[in-house]
Amino acid sequence: MFLQQSNLRKLAKVLMDTTGLVALEDIYQDLNRRGCRLLLSGLQTEVQQKLERSGLLNKIGLNNCFDSTDVAIDFLKQTIKPQGIPVAV
Repeated sequence: MFLQQSNLRKLAKVLMDTTGLVALEDIYQDLNRRGCRLLLSGLQTEVQQKLERSGLLNKIGLNNCFDSTDVAIDFLKQTIKPQGIPVAV
């Protein structure tokens, strides 16, 4: 089975309010239903704390959180096996 992965960029630059938490949880659930994995990068401390308090960070998993987008992309390069289809990052 091909594991699709998705990375939301620049989450660290947004203030996360209740609406943002609900939207992110909807995105997470939609990706999860499709067999995709949500990766977060560059989380600000305040955003990470809100995700922790809401329980969403536990669902997403700390193993899917990266210090930077570059680190997340390096992880994807090591994790995804080539399918013969070019992928733009």
